[in-house]
Amino acid sequence: MYNLEINFLKDPSRGLVVVPDKRQKNKVPVNEQMLMYAGVAAGLLPLALVGGLWFYQNSETNRLTAERDKLKQENAATQTQQKQIDNVRKQVKEIREETTGLATVFDQLKPWSAMLQDVRDRLPAGVQLTCIAQTLPTSSDIGNCQSVQPSSSASSTTTTGEPATDTIVISGLTYNFGSINDFLLTLQQSPFFKPEETRIVTSELKDYPAQWQQSQSSATASGGSQPKLRKVVEFTIRTSLSDTPASKLLRELERKGALGLVTRIENLQQKGVLQNGLR
Repeated sequence: MYNLEINFLKDPSRGLVVVPDKRQKNKVPVNEQMLMYAGVAAGLLPLALVGGLWFYQNSETNRLTAERDKLKQENAATQTQQKQIDNVRKQVKEIREETTGLATVFDQLKPWSAMLQDVRDRLPAGVQLTCIAQTLPTSSDIGNCQSVQPSSSASSTTTTGEPATDTIVISGLTYNFGSINDFLLTLQQSPFFKPEETRIVTSELKDYPAQWQQSQSSATASGGSQPKLRKVVEFTIRTSLSDTPASKLLRELERKGALGLVTRIENLQQKGVLQNGLR
């Protein structure tokens, strides 16, 4: 039987055992490391950008939400103040309208005392007035002045603020028709009446309306006969109140003695409620 013998000492190449270096086997080249780091960084960068963007958007959202809530509060406070301002403006407007309406009433007044004095100043000699009254133009008996009772004051405006067409009726007696025409012309020059609506309605020659009264002894002495009175002309003139505001007639109102109205209008003008008229 044969025996196999191997002499490793005689074959050094076969008997040499090489031990691998683990550190050298696991070592990565520098270029590959750089590529690996770059890949990791490239992978983490979008995540970092997304995270940063999310954080920024969340922060901005919170800031804008807080600012929106603050603006809402300020807007609510502003709306409340605006409502208060609107209410104050509304009240001021109503007060101004009431004040203007009251001032307009004063400005459209035509006192009877001033108008009667004006008519008296324009009355020709020999003309006697029997009645002066204010009536509506729709009156069926415009010539019957005795049936109309004058008011304490006349106004050229209605309750709605529109100009009224109140008619003034003037009746009287005179001895000739020429005196009536003279009286008509002077009335047409009056600032209290409309000249285009001032005209003679009736004029008629009649017996003197007064009754002659005498004592019994005088009647016996005269044989019961009464003296014959002169005939007179009975007339009626119709006119309308002027639309001229009283603030433009202050000088004329002063002359006619309407000092109370003049004082009120001047006070309203000083306060700026009425414009200054022509004196």
